[in-house]
Amino acid sequence: MSHSPIATKWNSPVTIETQWNSPHIGGFPITYWKGDEVTTRDGRKGTVIDYSWQNNLVIFEDGKPRKGFFLVTVEFDGYTEDFLRRDLSGKRFRSSESFVIKTYDFAELYSHASELYNLGKCTEAIKYFDKALSIDPKSFDALNGKANSLSKLDRYEEAKKYYEEAHRIKADDYQVWENKGRVLFNLGKYEEAIQCFDQVIRIKPDYPKALFDKGCVLLQLKKYQDSIKCYDQAIRIQLDNHDAWYFKGLALDEIRKYVESIKCYDEAIGIEPTDHISLLKKGNALYILDRIKEAINVYEQAIRTKPEFSDAWYNKGISLVRLQRYEEAVPCFDQAIRIKPEDNNFWRQKGDALVKLERYDEARECFDASLNLKV
Repeated sequence: MSHSPIATKWNSPVTIETQWNSPHIGGFPITYWKGDEVTTRDGRKGTVIDYSWQNNLVIFEDGKPRKGFFLVTVEFDGYTEDFLRRDLSGKRFRSSESFVIKTYDFAELYSHASELYNLGKCTEAIKYFDKALSIDPKSFDALNGKANSLSKLDRYEEAKKYYEEAHRIKADDYQVWENKGRVLFNLGKYEEAIQCFDQVIRIKPDYPKALFDKGCVLLQLKKYQDSIKCYDQAIRIQLDNHDAWYFKGLALDEIRKYVESIKCYDEAIGIEPTDHISLLKKGNALYILDRIKEAINVYEQAIRTKPEFSDAWYNKGISLVRLQRYEEAVPCFDQAIRIKPEDNNFWRQKGDALVKLERYDEARECFDASLNLKV
């Protein structure tokens, strides 16, 4: 696909050659194009972003003024620079410092953009997806790739626009529907997100991720029974779906079905034994059911899995207080405070435990710390 150079007019090639030793191909000066990848002789790589004739630019060389130059503005990483002019040290770029032009076709640009995306360099990837789209504006893959990159950067409104452009080319691509649904979820447009996930399920009925994603939107909308149905469908398709078991547990907690939620957390832990969050949630459900000693055991499992888990230390402390084991509770609160000293609840609960132990001066210090954190 053709594109147009930035420059529109050239003076005589002879004049240009005389003034700034422009690199030539077959006697004609090289034309720089917007978006060209260029490399300077000192090894820097950049992108041409502007190209213009500066008729009033005068440079003195050997005491003689020379007027009129083509300036090529190049964008590097975080800055731009004009070439074929005097730099700050007073030197002017000649042919030895001129550009080595490298041109890319669509496949190279798209491939490089995809590599950058896979490396997590999404800002750079977008530049190359844009270059690819300048060659083929209707490329589904490049539109989708740019949308994915924007989404990774939390630029959801922009990502939504490019997913929609991709849809106009391939209406039944389930991954675009899925990714657009997640973008809409992050934008708080839950009903629209559900419509996207319904499209994924229509195209690919046995796809557990879409059922899981729809369940999460319904959970956010507090439609707990409906969300549980989605998680159950996802689990029927993929029995070892850790996230579906965990989120089903959360939904069951919301409707106070703690015995059932514990079973879900057990399933999640069976799939991922080091899942400290599921252990914490299981402990919390046991605590609510007044199965305090069991809750303490589970919090200890969570702490063994992740020793710096402040919430597990805190909840273990609360459980020990419930059993009136105040001496044992205080060190738990100490651990929670060490890990997360900015949480005023940790200080307050430690103060309450110290009051029970009649250690009033220490308790006062804790209450003061808690109040200071609230301010």
